Amino acid sequence: MNKLYLMFILIVILTFVFVSGLYTGKQQCQLTVSSDVAQQQSEIIEIQRNINAKTLNSNVGNIRNVLRQKYTIAD
Repeated sequence: MNKLYLMFILIVILTFVFVSGLYTGKQQCQLTVSSDVAQQQSEIIEIQRNINAKTLNSNVGNIRNVLRQKYTIAD
């Protein structure tokens, strides 16, 4: 009878360790994914910042305004 109790306690402990391992693995995976997403977003923002700087320095915005003023739908 004592061996039966010991086996039952061992099974409960192993089940608890397994479930806690699954939970810990899931948390680590979510942490990794969230940090990857944050890094990708910061890279995208940096790329957009560089593109906007090049666009503003090339006076493309001014060309668009000049073309709008010269050529309207009524013309």
